[in-house]
Amino acid sequence: QIDSRFHDPLCSFLFDLGTSGIEILDGGIKAYFKESGLDPLLIQKIENYIKGMEKELSIPITFKIKFLRIEEGRWEERWKEFFRPQKASNRLTVLPAWDDIGDINTQYIIRIDPGMAFGTGMHPTTRMCLKAMEIYRPSFSWRMLDVGTGSGILAIYAAYLGADSIVAIDIDQEALTVAKRNLSINGLKDRVNLVCGRTDSIRSKYDMICANLDTRSLLGLCIDFKEKINDRGILILSGIVKVELEDIYSRFSIKGFKCRDIICMDEWASIVMEG
Repeated sequence: QIDSRFHDPLCSFLFDLGTSGIEILDGGIKAYFKESGLDPLLIQKIENYIKGMEKELSIPITFKIKFLRIEEGRWEERWKEFFRPQKASNRLTVLPAWDDIGDINTQYIIRIDPGMAFGTGMHPTTRMCLKAMEIYRPSFSWRMLDVGTGSGILAIYAAYLGADSIVAIDIDQEALTVAKRNLSINGLKDRVNLVCGRTDSIRSKYDMICANLDTRSLLGLCIDFKEKINDRGILILSGIVKVELEDIYSRFSIKGFKCRDIICMDEWASIVMEG
């Protein structure tokens, strides 16, 4: 049990520890670990990580860890029970790849099979990105860069919204495998260039850059984004806790970005900036 403000960094750490899957619940996170080869110091490592966040952020973090054994069987498929069709905007529905379209009548439908590790489009940070893309997509021929693509949902939507050239980059090869599968599911396998690596390996410039990451990563990428955004290009940043929004605004403003919009949902914020 832990406040949702800390879900993203904690989930990343749990994957580093070897979890096979995560469920995001109201007020907490449920992570699955196979008993064979389980680290005997697992709980201690999680506690130390949270205490490290406390020290770094200079705020108290209330948490509780429970360790339960469950029977083997369908547990690897249980996360699918929590993934339902989601209307991400008035124009877009995100649908599990294994569900029928039924009576869904939005202009766009994205089918997603995220595996257990990546975004389904239901998280507020993803939904705000999708909304911002709809509003601020260029009216001319445009190029898009999706940084930290995960399931590939933002790159897929860029294709639906008419981007002429799309690059989706991630440092995690597994993420790119998932993104490739989702591109194929949506009939877009040849529309997006998938790249494994960091943004400094990219040499081109773009009319729209989307990055749904944590605040620390976004701050570290500020200079790189400035080098890769075209004049008057749109930068959409998400994954920001509201209390950290001023840090993002200040850093990017100093580098010459102009704020176009701020979108908030629950305790999360996205900021749209012009290069």
